[in-house]
Amino acid sequence: MSYDNVFSALDKALGDVNAIHEDYKSELRASSLPFCQREYVLHRAGNIAPVRESTFFGDCCMEMGTALHAVAQRYMGIAGLLFGNWKCGKCQKVFLDLKGPVTCCDGYATYEEYEFRHASGITAHPDGVCLELPDGTPFRAIWEFKGCYPGKMAKMQTPIWRHSIFQANFYLHLANEQKNLGLQHIVIVYVDRGLPSNRKYFVVQPNRAVYLNTLKAIEGAKEKLRLRVLPERICATQQDGIELRCPYQAVCFNPDATLQRMIEKTAP
Repeated sequence: MSYDNVFSALDKALGDVNAIHEDYKSELRASSLPFCQREYVLHRAGNIAPVRESTFFGDCCMEMGTALHAVAQRYMGIAGLLFGNWKCGKCQKVFLDLKGPVTCCDGYATYEEYEFRHASGITAHPDGVCLELPDGTPFRAIWEFKGCYPGKMAKMQTPIWRHSIFQANFYLHLANEQKNLGLQHIVIVYVDRGLPSNRKYFVVQPNRAVYLNTLKAIEGAKEKLRLRVLPERICATQQDGIELRCPYQAVCFNPDATLQRMIEKTAP
């Protein structure tokens, strides 16, 4: 008996050719930074259906990232490297603003990421907050966990720009504004998805100007939406948009005049 048709069916189900369309989530999240005014306006006024497709490979990477966060938070919480909110998985009791580890019902409570919401509408969920090291040494920092493709980390000399300059930086400043935590450092932890014992750590200094420019860009996008003005793109090439998983990368590089006419048609 030949099993070629069986293997072919598996390849079709699990191969990258089999893309599943996803609904586009329009909320503003710091984890999606850098902010693109063009994407913001096209989604709300362009009358263009966004395209975001998932594949087996992409979803595996996404789920690995989710697992990485949960496992890192568990071990760092037990080690005393996390400060924040905690929840008992058995009795559901919540503990607020405590340094880990937090115990309940004969076990460890689970770390609950802080949620910060800016008046502009953007939300931020830092992977972890630290106020002091396990030995009591003050160290006020944001932890940011990132999975890395096997082999890529060996070549990495600096953190990926969007992770450090935009995302983690935004977390730190918004957390300081809303919780007055006095955070001063950003630590980005890269973990090899193929071999988690391979890790790299980067310390990044906060940049308030970048944070304020992001907020300014959001308000500017709202004004351009009101006036039905097509913003400039932030990507130099369509490949940049693909790497950012932009749902509008397929149409963003159409002639500006064409896109401008499309958003003008939906003017109130």
